Amino acid sequence: MRESISLDSSWQLAWTEFRGEVREVPKLKPRLDAAVPGDVHLDLMRAGMLADPFVGTNADGALWMEQKDWWYRREFETPADLGGRRALLVFHGLDCFASVWLNGRLLGSAANMFMRHEFDATGVLRPSGRNELVVRLAAPAHSIRVDPAHEGLPIWSPERLFCRKAQMSFGWDIAPRLVTIGIWRPVELVLVDRARLTDFRVALVRFEGRDALARIEAEVEWLDAAAGEGRLFGTVGGASWEEAVALRPGRNSFSREVLVRAAPRWWPIGYGKPVLIEAAAELEAGGRKLDGRNMRTGLRSIELVQEPQPSGATSFRFRVNGRDIFVTGLNWTPLDAIFARVTPERITAALEALAKVGCNMLRVWGGGIYESEHFYAECDRLGIMIWQDFMMACGWYPQTDEFAAKLEAEARQVVRDLRGHPCMALWAGDNECDMGVAPEQANRNRVNREVLPQVCRELSPEVPCVPTSPWSPSGAHWSAQNEGDYHCYSHGQDYRKSDLWKARCRFMSEFGRLSLPSVQLIRKYFPKGTEWPLTSAMWKYHGTDTTRTGYFRVADKILDELRACGRPEPKNIREAVKASQELQAEGVLALIEHYCADPEFGGFLLWNVSDCWPQQSDAVTEYGGRPKPVFRKLGAAFRKARRGAAAPKP
Repeated sequence: MRESISLDSSWQLAWTEFRGEVREVPKLKPRLDAAVPGDVHLDLMRAGMLADPFVGTNADGALWMEQKDWWYRREFETPADLGGRRALLVFHGLDCFASVWLNGRLLGSAANMFMRHEFDATGVLRPSGRNELVVRLAAPAHSIRVDPAHEGLPIWSPERLFCRKAQMSFGWDIAPRLVTIGIWRPVELVLVDRARLTDFRVALVRFEGRDALARIEAEVEWLDAAAGEGRLFGTVGGASWEEAVALRPGRNSFSREVLVRAAPRWWPIGYGKPVLIEAAAELEAGGRKLDGRNMRTGLRSIELVQEPQPSGATSFRFRVNGRDIFVTGLNWTPLDAIFARVTPERITAALEALAKVGCNMLRVWGGGIYESEHFYAECDRLGIMIWQDFMMACGWYPQTDEFAAKLEAEARQVVRDLRGHPCMALWAGDNECDMGVAPEQANRNRVNREVLPQVCRELSPEVPCVPTSPWSPSGAHWSAQNEGDYHCYSHGQDYRKSDLWKARCRFMSEFGRLSLPSVQLIRKYFPKGTEWPLTSAMWKYHGTDTTRTGYFRVADKILDELRACGRPEPKNIREAVKASQELQAEGVLALIEHYCADPEFGGFLLWNVSDCWPQQSDAVTEYGGRPKPVFRKLGAAFRKARRGAAAPKP
């Protein structure tokens, strides 16, 4: 039987100068205890060796950490009875340029923070006694190779295009430059006996009246050198199923259809209950149970409807279980710039608050991370649909065979992991990568036009897929408003006279208005005397402009907007906070009502849920989760928007 042993505790940490290629583990004296899952910034903060990067300009004081190699070490006992089982070391998140040694032997390397990495430890584990596990995370600053000949290098942090790390970590208008480093997700030793279930999911084939025809899909990795016979069996929604399977060495895929009687439908918020059903699969061979999976899932159909409209435009709206859904949602970005600090409790609190105001879709933005399994399970439970970007944003990424292969491997793992969640409503290749190039160049992007769509069509054909956001299906300029989705901002202007007000798009997937966070948050993270005026270098830094490009949102845009809207000039930080938050709420609510007056409008995703550090921004909740005034008014606005969309049109 498959057995999993957690290796999350008892890690120690050391750091050195960058050492280039290392084949053997050096003798290092651990400097402090390390938390796993975790991040080296958090370890040093706990030890009093690093000032909080979120206070003042302290993030500059953490830049040296990009230049170092970081060494994790722990020991663990060999399980009492290996019984000839295959031993796998599974790292669910290595950030990022990792080498892994067990008992002095190099097991392998990894260079993608978004993927799960497995290393075969069979034969390397000591038969009895203690084992030494060492992980080196090489210095990001010296591990990323920027191609100077690459066309379209961005004006800030070009190195981000050439590594599989969260793009926002290199500095963004919503995040400081704080390049994360660490074993940021769990580690386990997995012992496998002859075979294991490597995939299991339930997909809807079709509804048949009150019943549903579901397809069971499973993958078995058979580890014996010779072929064998086995049995897969389980339940879905109370219906039993069983399959005799022939097992060849390697990975074997199986599927079969099952009729689920009186099958409940999963609905998004505002349209019904997100009813979940239980599903299970077990694998037997030679009369012994070898592995099993249990899951909660939902049965629903999902379509992206793009049809001609009376105006001559093409719609962009979602249809669930045959019913058109008006989307009232937001963009989701990581809750913390140090990703390992986000707990399941923080995620649940944020999602439950969003559900209460009627958010029925979240777009997981491509400049951040693929969220945890807990995040998607909570969205299943609450009835929040997910628009899932792949992790690329605002750049022309390499079009080489090597990069395409990396993205394909990443996408295959991500899609297989997430496709069983009924909340999944759309796959999108990236965020705003078409926006920086001409349409003819964008249409040559092999990664988002060929590689990622092919993976989605193969592994998750029931969920629609688009190459990018914003996107024009005809291949026109990304700013076309008569098709696809649209992003628009007009900071520093009267919203009623801006391009935001003039927009008549089919689906608004990014828009927002700026405001300051609360006085309490400002007092906590801004050194005394630096919180005023808004035109100060400190506010530009928390604007965010920690990369000093001068390109991003800055707080004086708030002053510009107050003036443009005829509001009095604030005289201090308290007045500025109050005025900016009131104007943000007014502008957002007016824009929502304005867009929803168009009977062909399919919905909106407000930018964005929360700040990942203390800053001024479009977010409706500040860093730490305190809601701004606009958030408390979204519930009524969302309900009104859905009612208006459902009302008969004259």
